[in-house]
Amino acid sequence: MIKQRDLSLDLLRIVACVMVVMMHSPIPSDNSDGIILSSLSYFTAPCIGLFFMVSGALILPPQLLLKAIQHCRSYESD
Repeated sequence: MIKQRDLSLDLLRIVACVMVVMMHSPIPSDNSDGIILSSLSYFTAPCIGLFFMVSGALILPPQLLLKAIQHCRSYESD
């Protein structure tokens, strides 16, 4: 049986990739404002963790992913 792929995870990964490109390619300008560049970096910072988490969720087998989620929830309840 072929597993149905969750397209929302693929969309999240695409958004994270675009955010990485935005983070690493600031707008070139002679009068570049430090606030604009720092805010761009601030708002795109979560893309790194997001990309790795979504990629891991797409790569791991569903049983192993469910086991990892249950393991993390057991730490939250303590």
